[in-house]
Amino acid sequence: MELYKAKNRVIGVDVTIAATNYAIVDVRGDILAEGSFPTMDYPNVGDYVSELARRIVELSENNGGLGTDTSSRYQLPERQHHNQLHP
Repeated sequence: MELYKAKNRVIGVDVTIAATNYAIVDVRGDILAEGSFPTMDYPNVGDYVSELARRIVELSENNGGLGTDTSSRYQLPERQHHNQLHP
């Protein structure tokens, strides 16, 4: 039988055309750490994803690491076309 442990923290990401915001949030909804950057600084999706991943890992490592008690949630704009983040 496999037991499931409740997550203590969540990494949330909110992506809009203007900005990408990301945070580590605890079970009460308190923001433990957060960051943001202009989405349009990375018009190529590959560059954007690499930068977002780098920033999330850095934020996580500076705040206890990416342990098994962390899950993630992403919110993306509905209209993303091809390999570009701009309309």
